[in-house]
Amino acid sequence: MMILGLITQELHEQLLDPKNYQNRTNGVEELKHIISELNLTSVPPGSIVEFIHFLCSLLDDSNFKVLYGTLQVIRLLIQKLAFSLDKYFKRIVLVAVKALGDTRTVSRTEYMKVFRELMEHVVPQKVLNIVVGRLSHKNSRVREDVLNIITAAMLTHPRSDFDIPMLCLEVAPCLADRKRKVRHAALELFAVFDHCLDIGKKQPLTKAVDMVELNEDIEGLMAAVLARQARHILPRLSSEGLTEYALVVPKPGQHCSPQLGADLEWVLHGGRMNSARSYRNKQDSDRLFGNLGSLTDDLPLQRKISSAGKGKNKLPWEMSSLCSLPKGKSSEKEGQDSPSRGSPTFTSPASDSGLSIFHPRLSLMVVNSPGNSGPSKPHAARVPSAKLRSSMSMDISCLSQRDKTSPEVGVMGQRVTYSNRPMDCEDSNRTIEASPPLVRPEDLQLNDNALTSAGSLAKETPVSPTSPLGFQSALKCFDPPYQPSPPTVPPNNPKTSARLRKTAGLNRTRPSLSHCSDELSQGTLGQKQDLTESPECTGPFSEPELVMAQSFSLISSDNWEMKIKGLMFLRRLAQHHLDTIQTRLHDVCLVLIQEVKSLASTVSRVAVGTLGELYSRMECKMDQELEATVRALLQKAVERNGFIRQEVDAALAAMVQHCTPARCIHALLAGELSNLNSAVRACAGQHLADVLEEVGVIRLLSGRKDATDRIIQAVVKLAQDSAQEARIFGRRMLLFLSSHRDFEKMLEKCIPKKDLPIVQNIVRTLKTKGLGETAQDPPSARGRRALPGSGTITALTLTRKESNSQHGSKPSVHRITDKTEYIKQLCTLLNSKDFRERIKGIDQLVADCQTNPSMVVKSLFPVFDAFKERLLESNRKLNLYALESLKKIVCLLKGDMSQVVNILLPAITDNHLNSNNIPIYCAATEVLGELMLNLDNILLLEPFCAKARFLSGKAKVDLIGKVAELVTELYPRKPKLVEQKALSLLWYLLGTSSHSRTVSARYGSVNWATANLCYAFHALMGPGLAKSAVSQLPNVQKALNDLLLLK
Repeated sequence: MMILGLITQELHEQLLDPKNYQNRTNGVEELKHIISELNLTSVPPGSIVEFIHFLCSLLDDSNFKVLYGTLQVIRLLIQKLAFSLDKYFKRIVLVAVKALGDTRTVSRTEYMKVFRELMEHVVPQKVLNIVVGRLSHKNSRVREDVLNIITAAMLTHPRSDFDIPMLCLEVAPCLADRKRKVRHAALELFAVFDHCLDIGKKQPLTKAVDMVELNEDIEGLMAAVLARQARHILPRLSSEGLTEYALVVPKPGQHCSPQLGADLEWVLHGGRMNSARSYRNKQDSDRLFGNLGSLTDDLPLQRKISSAGKGKNKLPWEMSSLCSLPKGKSSEKEGQDSPSRGSPTFTSPASDSGLSIFHPRLSLMVVNSPGNSGPSKPHAARVPSAKLRSSMSMDISCLSQRDKTSPEVGVMGQRVTYSNRPMDCEDSNRTIEASPPLVRPEDLQLNDNALTSAGSLAKETPVSPTSPLGFQSALKCFDPPYQPSPPTVPPNNPKTSARLRKTAGLNRTRPSLSHCSDELSQGTLGQKQDLTESPECTGPFSEPELVMAQSFSLISSDNWEMKIKGLMFLRRLAQHHLDTIQTRLHDVCLVLIQEVKSLASTVSRVAVGTLGELYSRMECKMDQELEATVRALLQKAVERNGFIRQEVDAALAAMVQHCTPARCIHALLAGELSNLNSAVRACAGQHLADVLEEVGVIRLLSGRKDATDRIIQAVVKLAQDSAQEARIFGRRMLLFLSSHRDFEKMLEKCIPKKDLPIVQNIVRTLKTKGLGETAQDPPSARGRRALPGSGTITALTLTRKESNSQHGSKPSVHRITDKTEYIKQLCTLLNSKDFRERIKGIDQLVADCQTNPSMVVKSLFPVFDAFKERLLESNRKLNLYALESLKKIVCLLKGDMSQVVNILLPAITDNHLNSNNIPIYCAATEVLGELMLNLDNILLLEPFCAKARFLSGKAKVDLIGKVAELVTELYPRKPKLVEQKALSLLWYLLGTSSHSRTVSARYGSVNWATANLCYAFHALMGPGLAKSAVSQLPNVQKALNDLLLLK
């Protein structure tokens, strides 16, 4: 083989000599000499393209000299093609990126020179558009090299040559990469981005970092980026063109200052710490070692790094090491505060005896000996880090003399002794708060890593009249809809009693630590102000700005009670101080989104309720935040906790009622309508239907064309959803929109022709028979059901009943009732636990298709949802029986089966076409044949092509053969459609199969089936097939030409 005008036959053989590496290295040197002396204007463009493709194979050589010489050849080629490089630069970039990730400095220097040469002749952004695709490469060195290429380009060329917002979004995920060097390179690049963006125009950078923090569920990234920007030092390029970072990371074992900075902390530890300097790790080390003075200062890099879920909320028995410490000097110093330089300190005194089993972070557990009769000296609570000092300003309660009656309290295996003597606080000016009520050891239960008092519903724990109302009153301000009412008679059954105690624990928690106060009390240290607000208060704050800062500090705490208190502060601010909230609305929404995702159900529920309060109070001012907040709420629609699902529904209903309808529609459409979970799609569809009905059909379909098309396409897609609970709302909206006089014309404009008959049939059925299935079939998603035993009914169910009573006439009601009873009986049989009953259900369905097909067609979706499960179950005999019955059903129902093809086809192809059971395989093949005989094959082309692309084995071969049959039948009628769907499958198959295997494909293999599909296209398209392949990759064109020559 030779390349005309560039490589002779002898040189080609020398470059590809597999036995002698010296021949290859000498060949590369000769090739460099040829390129340097050659005038490429006389070489045909096709030869240049073939030569670039050939260089790609040379980069795969295992010999270093061949790789290095090939990179030099590429650089020479770029210099020679200087004025015509626009034609070839994409191919050259794709070849050059193949060399990225090399560990040798010489190679890295050379390919950096290649990219620098490229960007001197081509607009740098065009090159970077291709290079950024490698940021998701599995090799971390490749990702690091790509970031360095972008950094070098930004430092070399003017900022006007780059699309910086796009680069920010592409590079931002690398800030949270699992590899330290990638994080380091990305942080340096973001410093360059910040330098290139003008003051006041840095929103793209902030938005990109916010998205990573939300999507990756990490904290501290923004602090790291800001800390890196604050250094005001940019990376630079060395004389060899390599990037030299300005931020120097200490090597392992190297002694460094404890105050590394947020950016260095992030590079070293990434997302494994909460915020850039984690207070958790410091506290964990304190728990293990106590206060060891200077010993901890010598080990700044040996702190314990906590993984997710570890070291956050220690259980009482994990804290036993504190109680076992000797009472020496170190234990006396343990309660003292050690503030960091320049950080204000907010502390409150706490008596050693003022133990709080509910706040292990706010009080020190010190065991008092019975003989200790002197007054206890108060100690300041240890502040974990500078970040949380403001959150430690909560007053820690002192025990009153009432608590003498209980000298010992058992806390889940840990013994804590209360002193029986009266306690004195250090400062008489400080507020002395009521103590928590006594809790019996047998009434303590563990729930979500917190201790809750779970007594009987008939017996409440006695509370002092001066004690606060407790957290229950804080939750009452939500007024959640559908709140279940517990029974008033105490249950006698022990199991029922335990279950009710668990349910009551959701609504009944410990009393608060402090009284409700509307003013800010004076602290003792430095006369700093300390917040003593309590979430039970409902009035306005006197200093809302301080409360705002305090709420953020509380929410950042690891203690779930502190989080709830901070969220309640935000709720009161939304109720009484809208101006204060508006100044930091974006930050508030980011915090709430993070807490909505919390694994602690109580925290998540309160955060959802707070978002609903923001929707109600801020109204249109929340429009900018709708997309992110709605997405977070919809993702909670799959929660098993019924109270959270109710709060989500209430919050989204508040959004629909108070926010701008156009923004609500956009947020719901951009949210989770395409989510893989059917409950999320159903929740989004329910609230989208509500907002569409509120706007009205005339305003909806008379607006901008792009918005109208988007709404119609989303509604049509939801109306054909495979899940019944989501399909219900899609059909409800479709029926609502169909009342517009121009709806048919709009459907024809925005729906593809292949889908139009199905949609028109659905609309016609809805207009004729009403909502039918929609009105009577309750959704099956957990999120839409009435809670069992709660005595409540969801608003959705009530709405359906009202619509039936208002719009349904007596005959239609009778017909719907018969249909509902039919579906219920048949689905009961098909879903029975006894396989014989399931077989009876299949036989009943086949018999109904013969004797009463209209009833089956009206009940198509729920019936075949249940029938599909019989194709997927593990009983092989039942699988075979269902497949054989499906063949009969297709013959009987014919075209009506087109509505459920997308439900049944995956169950057939994915599970049975690769089966080793010969009867099952044959039955599945026969079902596909019957579908092709009885249905419009236009409907089968797209799903067959999709499955043929991603399946393997016999199933892939069979489906490629079926596609070839469909191509032969459909191309004369629908050439454009066939080329769009099936021709792309052919290019994919030719590109993924080896050339040698394609030519010598054995019978029954994938390559043999690919060849048959290629011949079918060639018989119909003739020379047009080769013309269509011009835009494909060279290996695809080569495989196609070889197949055609072989024919």
